[in-house]
Amino acid sequence: MAGFEDFCASLGLSVGIGKFLVCYLISIPCCFLQRLLPAGAVRHVWATLSGLVLTYIAFGYESLGHCVVACVVAYGSMLVYRRQCGVITFFTTFAYLIGCHVFYMSGDSWRQGNIDFTGAMMILVLKVTSVAYDYQDGGKPQKADDAKAAAAAAASDAPKPIKALPSLLQFLGYTFCCGLHFAGPFYDFSAYNDWIDRKGIWAPGTRTPPALVPFLRAFIQGIFAAVIQLKLASILDIDILKTPKVYFDMPYWRRFLFIYHACEVTRWKYYFIWSISESAMIAAGLGFSGWVRKMGKGDGGKEGAGKENGEGKEKHVGGSFSEVASWKRAQNCHILGVELATSTATLATNWNISVGLWLRTYVYERLVPAGGKPAFVHLLLTQIVSALWHGLYPGYLLFFVGVALEIAGSRVIYKYERAIPPQATFLKAVTTVLHAIYSCFCNNYVAIGFIVLTAQETITAYKGLLYLGNIVPLAIVILGNFLPSPRPSRRAKTE
Repeated sequence: MAGFEDFCASLGLSVGIGKFLVCYLISIPCCFLQRLLPAGAVRHVWATLSGLVLTYIAFGYESLGHCVVACVVAYGSMLVYRRQCGVITFFTTFAYLIGCHVFYMSGDSWRQGNIDFTGAMMILVLKVTSVAYDYQDGGKPQKADDAKAAAAAAASDAPKPIKALPSLLQFLGYTFCCGLHFAGPFYDFSAYNDWIDRKGIWAPGTRTPPALVPFLRAFIQGIFAAVIQLKLASILDIDILKTPKVYFDMPYWRRFLFIYHACEVTRWKYYFIWSISESAMIAAGLGFSGWVRKMGKGDGGKEGAGKENGEGKEKHVGGSFSEVASWKRAQNCHILGVELATSTATLATNWNISVGLWLRTYVYERLVPAGGKPAFVHLLLTQIVSALWHGLYPGYLLFFVGVALEIAGSRVIYKYERAIPPQATFLKAVTTVLHAIYSCFCNNYVAIGFIVLTAQETITAYKGLLYLGNIVPLAIVILGNFLPSPRPSRRAKTE
């Protein structure tokens, strides 16, 4: 153990971070071995045992006890009260997770360069909540009006209702699968179960793409992200915000670059973590999401709507279309999509993708009344749930509430962008650039709260930027309510 401590110290890592990273990397061969096992119970057993052992090594036996509590609540409610098992699981496990955040002061631990089990517990709570909600939904009688919506959901990547109670082994295998609960991404139970039983796109005899190239792409991307993060972190002194005089003595542009730098350090850390988990899911085969049709070059050189980030290279041409392997289930971020986002909506769809899917499916869409229209209050409540999921630190709440306001402002800008006629190319380019600047400034402005966590340091950062990241979105939203609504251009209507 002393040798491992020395090794971690030589890398500038705490022992806790070192154990986490070792177990996180070991999850890759664990996932690959899963691919080689026969379908059925054996794969569930391996998924469960490997996940439990990695959890114990990384976080200790105490972490297993907390995970068991969440599992007992979820599976017990599914057994006893199907009609409301999702609601029971949601509120109970979230309350327990928040209690763990408070008791272990997880945010302080993370900021000091340590780590605890609460990060893995966060993903585990998403998983058990989704299973319970899907099982609850599967028990509802389907109305005739819902048939079309159900068919569309079945054809999409959205989580599917669960008709029959999963066995305890299925439930545990999904929850702990090979350590994939350490940092995500979230994926639904139906996809996991089809993968385990080799059904659907994984069925014997179906066409499956080679995984080596996408695996290497994701793994090398993760190593590259780690190098970038370490380099950026080595020249950042985030504690400047604890001495406001030093911060306020900087010129305005230096203050913004300081905030941007701090956010870049955090973003590249997550790029590393998510790229490694992406490579693990690809190694397992679980990351494969099917084949996407793309329009061939023969039709005017156009490419169809099947274009996605992170697709494999293997193509099968049939007529004027080609089919491309998609690995999007494994992807939790698109780096260029985040760094070069032209709007807040674009940024949101490229960052923490799986958690965004969970929030939309199990929070946002359930808050909107049946037949009603989404409102700002639904967006705000969804962001507050996300803040509570992270912990009870003021910085989280300020960040996610700020994001809700930023998104609302971005929607107003987008509404007026769509009204610009196609022939006004210069005006279109100017508004696109301004929208991108708005998104970049506001996102980095509010994100500092996610990093420093304390109210004092967050407000110090906001004050140094003249609170513009709050004032500008609020002003845009207010103006959008008073100005006449523009009519979308003909081209925008058809898109």
